[in-house]
Amino acid sequence: MSAINAENYSQYRKQLEELGANLSRCAQTVTSQVSEIGMKIAKLNTPVGRYDKNVSFVTTDGKVVNFQTHSKKVGGTLRRGWKKDATHKEGTDWVSSFSNNTSYAMYVNAGHRIVSDGITWGYVKGVRMMEQGMNEAQKQTSRIFENEITKVKANTGF
Repeated sequence: MSAINAENYSQYRKQLEELGANLSRCAQTVTSQVSEIGMKIAKLNTPVGRYDKNVSFVTTDGKVVNFQTHSKKVGGTLRRGWKKDATHKEGTDWVSSFSNNTSYAMYVNAGHRIVSDGITWGYVKGVRMMEQGMNEAQKQTSRIFENEITKVKANTGF
C-alpha cells in the first residue's frame, strides 16, 4: 500500500463526498485507526526485560567470575507504558497520537551511551519502536481510507 499524499487524499475526499458521507466522522475514524495501528506496532516492537541471564565480570584481583541468575521476574513496564490519546479536533483537522511516558523510553527508543565514572564505555543502539509504529501506520493509511469508503458504500447502498 502507498502512503497518503495530497493528491490521493483529494481523491479519497472526492469519493466520500460523492457518496454523501459525513466527512468529519470519516476523518475521525480514519485518524483514530491510523493512530491505533501505530501504537500497536510500537508496542509489539518494545522490548521486555528478562532477569534470568548469564553474568560475567572480572574482579579487581583479575579473577573471572561467571554465574547464571535464576529470577522468574519478567519486565514489561516499558511495553505497558504505551497510551493512545483521544482523537480530537484541532481547527479543521482531526488529531490522534500515542506516546510512552516511561522515564527511560526515549533511551531505549533512540539509544544511549554507557557511562561509568564519567567515562564512555560504549553505546547501546536504539530499538526505534516509535518510528516503526509511525512507519507502519503511514503504510496502512491508504488501506484504512479504502476500507472506510467501502463501509460508506455499503451503508449508502452503492
